[in-house]
Amino acid sequence: MPFVALEGVPGSGKTTIRDIVLGHFRSAGRLTHHVGQHGWLSPEATQLIVGARRGSIQLHPEPLVAALAYDKTLHFRANIEPFVGDRLVLADRYSISDLFLLAATGAGGYDEYVSTIPGGILPQITFIIMCSPDIAQARLQTRASVRFLDAAESSMAASQILSTNLPARVSQRIVVLQNNEVGDDMKAASFIISEIERAVYGA
Repeated sequence: MPFVALEGVPGSGKTTIRDIVLGHFRSAGRLTHHVGQHGWLSPEATQLIVGARRGSIQLHPEPLVAALAYDKTLHFRANIEPFVGDRLVLADRYSISDLFLLAATGAGGYDEYVSTIPGGILPQITFIIMCSPDIAQARLQTRASVRFLDAAESSMAASQILSTNLPARVSQRIVVLQNNEVGDDMKAASFIISEIERAVYGA
């Protein structure tokens, strides 16, 4: 069974699409395993990552890159690898979101991060959900959570990463989908479902 990642900037509608995809496979009786971006299995790495996400600490690339790579390795070994043999594993954010974070914080260190991630823990397919910053910001305004980056800053960081070959270095296959108009989320979810069914089940 392949390991699939679903990526997207805050407000892109990724969570809605994720729920549709997981609901489809679960209602069909398919075994699924859902994980998040981080494993949080190292207190030291967690402290650095959370601080960077909150904008509360300024980091040079090396410690943040090392924390992200170490967290990802532990996460894969504990929460992903044991399940990939017999079920669909779907990560809600993964390595590309780590690259987004490095861009958004200005830490950089992209090549170092990519070089540190073991190739064996990369997703077979990564679906990236994008939308316009205005639409993302409007969606975020309905949420209670506080973010240190607004939608425009998040979209700028994502565009910076997506304009390079970095995504192709942290996933075997990249598919970018837009979610701007009413009904785009259902179209994106249907496309993702069909691609997973083809890759996993030969449908």
